[in-house]
Amino acid sequence: MPGVGVPVASAVLALTEPLEYGIIDVRAWAQVFGTRKKSFDDRDYARHMTRIWDLAAELSWRAQQ
Repeated sequence: MPGVGVPVASAVLALTEPLEYGIIDVRAWAQVFGTRKKSFDDRDYARHMTRIWDLAAELSWRAQQ
């Protein structure tokens, strides 16, 4: 989305498709990867969601859970 950062765009996706998408932010990244990160690009979001989808499948959860 032009003019919108990845974290905000991820929030829009999570609101419109809550079963499929989660939000990326500094806290979510730290929980998933155990490292700190302050900014995100589209590759980070793809990496984040790939891990989230794997975890959701493993735990029988939705992506936002």
